Amino acid sequence: MKSKLILSLITLLVFFLLISLGVWQLHRAAEKRLLLNDFSAHAKMDYLKISDLDKAQKKLSALRYFPIEAKGYYDNTHTILLDNKFYNHQLGYEILTPFFTKKNKAILVNRGWIPRDAHIPKATDEQTIHGILYMPIKKPFVLKKIPIPSQPNWPLVEQGLQFDRFENELKIKIYPAVIWLNREERNGFVRDWHPIFMPPQQHIAYAVQWWLLALTLLVIYIILMRKQK
Repeated sequence: MKSKLILSLITLLVFFLLISLGVWQLHRAAEKRLLLNDFSAHAKMDYLKISDLDKAQKKLSALRYFPIEAKGYYDNTHTILLDNKFYNHQLGYEILTPFFTKKNKAILVNRGWIPRDAHIPKATDEQTIHGILYMPIKKPFVLKKIPIPSQPNWPLVEQGLQFDRFENELKIKIYPAVIWLNREERNGFVRDWHPIFMPPQQHIAYAVQWWLLALTLLVIYIILMRKQK
């Protein structure tokens, strides 16, 4: 009798865990649909100016995926390499370079993907660039927070975007956003921008898998209970 009770409790807990995992995947699918809708709708808007970012302040996330225009110059001495980025199954980096639009204030520009052994040409001269405004949905996961040394070797290889950290270490003001450089712009590399990496349909497929596992567990439990009668 005691073994049946324990088995029932374990089965119940695992069953509801599997159901909740499926529901969570449905929520993720809904979030991805919203991001795709924002990406499509905002792409048709007029170009933002850097001054619009100053006006938005804490509501900056509302401008995610808007087209943006910025005039200034690249700071080639402080380029950041985002590691573990794949393109066509090849490992490489995404190149982020600070772009100064005013004195002592910059926005990071993602100039695209390059293979790990590729040369990074400098972007010179004052220029006007166009791109898509991007803000990370949440803070990146990093295995270990490694401080930037007082005299680091540039370019820096990083696992994710940590705006506060870069701002404090580099002693400059950085907008908490990134410009995805348009494909036709010069001084860029491979650019194939997407708002998400996993489509909603994939999350729905995962939800169905979790629920099928829950159903399988329930069937196995019923069979075991009948055998013990």
